[in-house]
Amino acid sequence: MKTMTRRPRGMKWGRLVLLGIVLLALGPRLAGAALVESDFARPPRENGGRCWGWWLNGNVTEAAITRDLEAMQAKGFSGAMIFDAGGAEQRGNQQVPAGPLYGSPRWQELFLHALREGERLGLELGLSIQSGWNLGGPNVTPEFAAKQLTWSELEIEGPGAIDLALPQPSAREGFYRDVCLLAYRREPGAAGTSFALRTSSAQSDYPPANALLDDARFWVSGGAEPGRGPTAATPEWLELEFAEPVAVGGLVVRGRTGYGPRACVLAGLDSGEESPRLEIADGRGGRVRFEPMAGRRFRLLVPAAYDPRFPDAPRNVQIEYWALLDQAGVPIQLPGVRRPIRDLVLKSGIRELGGSAPDCRFLLEDVPATPGEADAAAEDVLDLTAFVTADGRLVWSAPAGNWTLLRFGYTLTDAHVSTSSGDWQGRVIDYLSRDAFERYWDEVVSPLLTVAGPWVGTTLKQLETDSWECGGMNWSPGFRSEFLARRGYDPLPYLPVLAGKLIDDRERSNAFLADLRKTLGDCVADNHYRVFAEHAHRHGLEIQPESGGPHAGPMDAIKNYGHNDIVMSEFWVPSPHRPTPEARFFVKQAASAA
Repeated sequence: MKTMTRRPRGMKWGRLVLLGIVLLALGPRLAGAALVESDFARPPRENGGRCWGWWLNGNVTEAAITRDLEAMQAKGFSGAMIFDAGGAEQRGNQQVPAGPLYGSPRWQELFLHALREGERLGLELGLSIQSGWNLGGPNVTPEFAAKQLTWSELEIEGPGAIDLALPQPSAREGFYRDVCLLAYRREPGAAGTSFALRTSSAQSDYPPANALLDDARFWVSGGAEPGRGPTAATPEWLELEFAEPVAVGGLVVRGRTGYGPRACVLAGLDSGEESPRLEIADGRGGRVRFEPMAGRRFRLLVPAAYDPRFPDAPRNVQIEYWALLDQAGVPIQLPGVRRPIRDLVLKSGIRELGGSAPDCRFLLEDVPATPGEADAAAEDVLDLTAFVTADGRLVWSAPAGNWTLLRFGYTLTDAHVSTSSGDWQGRVIDYLSRDAFERYWDEVVSPLLTVAGPWVGTTLKQLETDSWECGGMNWSPGFRSEFLARRGYDPLPYLPVLAGKLIDDRERSNAFLADLRKTLGDCVADNHYRVFAEHAHRHGLEIQPESGGPHAGPMDAIKNYGHNDIVMSEFWVPSPHRPTPEARFFVKQAASAA
């Protein structure tokens, strides 16, 4: 069920929507006048219900449009929302043949017919400005699509002249742009421990420290697409460097069921020795003993991994636990193992919170801090971007010390238009960018309003976008400037927090993440929904986007709704889809905004 309320003049109308989506409301006449019994017995047409006129897979004709609108008028409806979308094939149903592409010349003819008929019948109409939901489509190029940060990590030692190719962070669709190269110095034994932990790659919610804890957590290497997992030529690895030499006489490894390593080798980086190859037949785990090798640096090499979906091209490798054994076969103790920031992938806006988020207080919580656990102070994080060449090489005279390099850039999210008709497929636009919305308006919406001509603001009264179900997004080309202007400090020295580092301390790192989410919400509200309203109002139109969800993305629903002329949300009943009150929190947000 979708609910709607007009702002600020009170509630106006409701709609009965195909597939059980219903909108209920009252009108401006009832908002300012005394109610009498006859108002309920024979409601004026302007207070009648509104329908979702679902052009299912774009498959409509002039005759069907006329029949539907006449039926609505006869039943006392006051209007409808022209809503082109797919969905016929859901729940095992047969697909409806695709009709004209949204916005095409033939589609425009149908749109104009609907406006003429609406005028003839005294009905007001609205228009969803795309097919389906998650605003986007076939015209959205990577430059204007939703984006998120990505990074790679490298260790170097100084002093000395550095001239090396920096590993490019992972990217989708081959699209990658640099943001910065950051560096901080960290010696073995820093952060209150007797070792330093490094890795070839990691996903932000599954950092390498997880694999040292022997609990339910696990490490996942950085790959997310088939073929990005470890190979003999490009193994994934985990490395321990101790402050003082140790003697290692064995190794134990436990992979995550179905996704663990096929084999492992432990390399003594100081001695140049390697352990016997540990073959793991089921990917679950194993143990190997060998003649002790002494040194400070030991690297666990993983040349192959299991993946039930892509057995010949694994996406990554996942390890629950690994430990080095002493000469007696006992795990070498690692005092002060630091727990990662809890729920980092959600706190950093990389992923949305899900279908509903009734209690988000956990985003402000974390595990207790321990003394000396920070990786670096913000003031000690160096910006080396000026020393990176156009082809991605670092040319720098490194001071003495062990340096961690973090190359940050942005790539595309995996968000695409959902439940759209026919060939109206494609990327989701960058909701953080005013330029992205205005380009979409100019290319898609403006031509339709030009065609609609005299009906704009008369028969055509509202513009709509539907559900936010497009996941997380946490960067845009202008985001650094937005953050600095809104929060009053530069986010760059704190970007290592997204890679699982602690900058200044755990409390300050979490405070930065809260500022990051606040800025993301501000940008979505001001650069997307505010701009939508500005453009619509210039044409005498109202907007009624479902700007508060239903999915809990990196946004401020109440602030978004502040730009709505009609506040809209949804719930489903009776249905197993969000059946309980706590799964309908976003409806309360809409009611509060109204």
